[in-house]
Amino acid sequence: MNRNTASDIQKTIKSVMKGKIDAYSRIVREYQKAVWDIVASMLYDRESTEDMVQKTFIQAYIHLGQFDLKRDFGRWIQGIARNTVLQEIRSSKRTRTKLSAYHEYLKLRLENEHAYTSSREKLVHALHVCREQLSPLSKQILDLRYTYTVSYENIADKIGRTLDATRQLLWRIKIKLKKCIERRLADHGTD
Repeated sequence: MNRNTASDIQKTIKSVMKGKIDAYSRIVREYQKAVWDIVASMLYDRESTEDMVQKTFIQAYIHLGQFDLKRDFGRWIQGIARNTVLQEIRSSKRTRTKLSAYHEYLKLRLENEHAYTSSREKLVHALHVCREQLSPLSKQILDLRYTYTVSYENIADKIGRTLDATRQLLWRIKIKLKKCIERRLADHGTD
């Protein structure tokens, strides 16, 4: 850049800093290729390059008041371009790391969900098989209490036993079911 262009840029910067925002477009036109070249050499992706060039000019505008007019504006804005790209690369790396960790989390969760579903299916199957081994009265009592949510008092009336005897009988049925299920799961899986 020649001496006249440098002094023109300094005048343009002063105008922008005085509030003539439209003057900034001259700076963008003057340095767009240099900024593009720096960014493109670091990214190799047109869309990302366009985004980073735009961010560079936005950052330069925001920090224009910090620019020392005695220095070379081209070097200053190219430094902003490099720093903007490096910051984006670091941010992208962190995002990829987080996404990778989240991917692993989801994978483990799905595997655990599958294991849970499989385990639950085995348990339900064992319960069904063990229930079928109970006496008809025991099945009736279980159904009344846990399928139809009938009170202990009404179950006792229905089967002709006392309330305490009915509670005791239901407790024994549950213990028998529990032992049967545990045995089936330990010995036979889903058989």
